Amino acid sequence: MMKNQEKARSVIASFTVLMLTLVTVLLIGLLTITPFFLSQSALTEAMGKSTFGSSVYDEWLAKSKDIATQYGVDEGVVEDLVSKAKMEEDIRLTLHESSLGGDPFIDTLSLSQELRERLIAFMESQELTLTSEVQTGIDELVELITDDYIRSATIPYYDLFLSARNRIAIPSRNLSIILLLLIVSLAYFLARLLPHRQWYRSMTTVVLSAGWIYFLIPGYLYVEGFYDRIQIRPYSIQRLSAVLLENGLVKMIGVGLVSVLVGSILMYLASSKKETVG
Repeated sequence: MMKNQEKARSVIASFTVLMLTLVTVLLIGLLTITPFFLSQSALTEAMGKSTFGSSVYDEWLAKSKDIATQYGVDEGVVEDLVSKAKMEEDIRLTLHESSLGGDPFIDTLSLSQELRERLIAFMESQELTLTSEVQTGIDELVELITDDYIRSATIPYYDLFLSARNRIAIPSRNLSIILLLLIVSLAYFLARLLPHRQWYRSMTTVVLSAGWIYFLIPGYLYVEGFYDRIQIRPYSIQRLSAVLLENGLVKMIGVGLVSVLVGSILMYLASSKKETVG
């Protein structure tokens, strides 16, 4: 009879430890997904590491040259219209204002004036008369390049990024509270079920298991490098997305490593205490 009770207690304890581990893993995931993948700081960090501003500038300049060529204008006319530093500053500005829910404004007055002056100078160098048709062509070209600059300085898909973060924020917060209460309840149940030393060992197992899960799974995804194969256009967004995911995985690996270290220390202390008592 006693053996059956002990066996039942052992089975219940093992199942409780399993559930506690799964709930802990879910809680860690909920607590890390926003700061590691969907926060403003995570995006800003990824933008820096992926040289996003420089890539966007190169893409805009290449497209501007193509547009100019289509209008029969030498591509040199659009060279150095705007510096990389100016575009990077405009990107930061639109990012900041968009994150606050505002409608970002990009000042392109100096760009359009400089481009118009260059186009007029180019037409004169080609000994072309500034007829109404030529002037209309200049106006169209200025508008196209200016509008494309505004689109380029406004991060594509950023509204989807904000939408994902906002959709996850409140449910994640509420679910995290529920999971935390569940962890406390399961830990308390386990404490009532097991002697203190076994309970301590079981909690150490939970910490170690959760740590290894967050060390091995993100570690595999990081080494496998799936994020580098994401197909998004333009290239600047593809690199930004890849670096954002890569950074997040590295941080999750760090969480797993810390958990493994903490669990190992707790296990060592438990073993040391046992030897001392013995």
